[in-house]
Amino acid sequence: AGGEVTQFVCGVAISACDRVWPVALAVLASMAEALVEPSTIAYNSGVSALAKGAEWQRAVNLLGDMQKLSLAADRILFSSVISACEKGREWQQALVLLRDMQRSAMQPYNKLCNAVISACEKGGKWQHALSLLAGMLDELVEADVITYSAAISACEKGEEWQQALAVMAILQRRGILMDAVVCGALISACEK
Repeated sequence: AGGEVTQFVCGVAISACDRVWPVALAVLASMAEALVEPSTIAYNSGVSALAKGAEWQRAVNLLGDMQKLSLAADRILFSSVISACEKGREWQQALVLLRDMQRSAMQPYNKLCNAVISACEKGGKWQHALSLLAGMLDELVEADVITYSAAISACEKGEEWQQALAVMAILQRRGILMDAVVCGALISACEK
């Protein structure tokens, strides 16, 4: 009664450890020892902790472990794994995960696409960032100032000032106001 270990208790414990990923993973691993079946929520919390620690390989592995258990990965989980890849500058893995998500009939959304574009930017892959931006616009995924900022920053890192200006023109046509980050990235792109 009083000391019973449940999915809920483990999920709360993992969430509480979201800034200390080794502890979060230890709690997740201890679920099997306590004969508590891990839940999607527990895995989401574990992957979220890994994303905060930029532990992209572990996050991808945890996603694989979850799939082996036939637990359904949701958009939140994919977003967390992609966020870990973004922080780890793993643009290729972020793109693979986005494609996997789409193959699973999950609709990508703004925050997730922004993380993939940012991963491409951090990896110096401006072409992939712009391709993803175009895909977002084609699929009617709402692009916001963060989306355009990441795409312009990718162009800046690739020393593609003309492309950065083209992205700015799209942003303006869509009626999105530029913020200081976008302006700074655009100025930096044009300086190169």
